[in-house]
Formats: sequence, structure tokens, C-alpha cells
Amino acid sequence: MIKIDSLEKFLNVINDVNSDVLYNRIDIIDVLYNNIDLIKSKEILQVVKENHTTDKSIYQRIELNNNFCSVYAMVWFPGVGSAIHEHKNFKGVVKVIHGELTERNFNEKEGQLTFVNKVILNVGEKVIEKKYSIHDFINNSNTESAITLHVYYPRTLNLEGTRIFNFEDKKIGILKSSAKATSWNLAAEHFERIYSY
Repeated sequence: MIKIDSLEKFLNVINDVNSDVLYNRIDIIDVLYNNIDLIKSKEILQVVKENHTTDKSIYQRIELNNNFCSVYAMVWFPGVGSAIHEHKNFKGVVKVIHGELTERNFNEKEGQLTFVNKVILNVGEKVIEKKYSIHDFINNSNTESAITLHVYYPRTLNLEGTRIFNFEDKKIGILKSSAKATSWNLAAEHFERIYSY
């Protein structure tokens, strides 16, 4: 795991309330949302600089912690976004560290996906990702990367079973554990299956 001092402080706060979360005495989302600012943007930017990738066709996930919660820095290369995807087994908070992104939200009813709204997110802004939410992110810039910090609870070991949606072509892909991103640009071996809806 990557050592980040301010992340350690954040994890200590989360660890202190972990038993209250497990027994439903408090909502983890409130704790994550209210404490994510403990993680210093400057330290995240340094980690990204030291761990960049050469593949810019998909966004990059840099794992920072995966004990009782998962913490990732995500690099959104110019014009790159995620596929529309579902948060089936976890919820979390996202904070914009650098750049500007658009989040689009969707509902699924009776097998049909419908657009709900879109939100522009700037540096310092946070958004809650609810369990079973369906959304995507896209970097609004065609020249500059955007960076976000993601904290999920419970921890996410991989993307196995995550559904991604192609809204225009009416297709759903089920990801395998080997998938490194929620993207249609992944090689075929990272999909369990793809089907029309």
C-alpha cells in the first residue's frame, strides 16, 4: 500500500467508528463525507505523479488503501470518462482534486435505463455515490487530466460482477475481476458477458 500521512489520519477516524457502522448506529456515508477533506490534495497529486500510466484510453485507478474501506486516486485523462456503471455492493464519496468532471446519473426500471440529471464537479467539490446508484464520470477537458479521490465502503476488492451500460447501443457488460476500470475500451477477456437490453 502507498503510505500517505493524511490518509492515515483519515483511516484512523474511519477505524474508530467501524463498529458503530457495522451495528448501524451511524451511516458511513456521513462519516466519509465529513472527513474526506482530512486527506491532503497535495499528497494525492504527488502519488499520481509517481504512479502514472501510459495507457490513456481508460481512466487510471491507483489503489491507496483496501482494508475495511477502499481508497483510490483516479486519473481521468483528457476527454476520458467511465462507462455508465452500477454501484451494486458498495457506496462511497468522491472528491475532485484537480480539474473538472461531469457526473451523469441514471435510473433503471423494468430493464430500461433513463437519464436523470448531470452535475458539473469542480476542485474541492464532493459527491455521494449511493449503493445501487447508476452513473458515469467524464473529464470535461480535452487538454488536461482531472484527478478524483474515491472512498468506498465496504471495501471493493475488484470490479467483478459490476454492470456497465452502453446507453446508445442498449448493451450491458458484466465485468470480470481482472477489469481495471468501468470502460467499454477494455479487452474482451475482461468481460464475463455482453448482452442487449
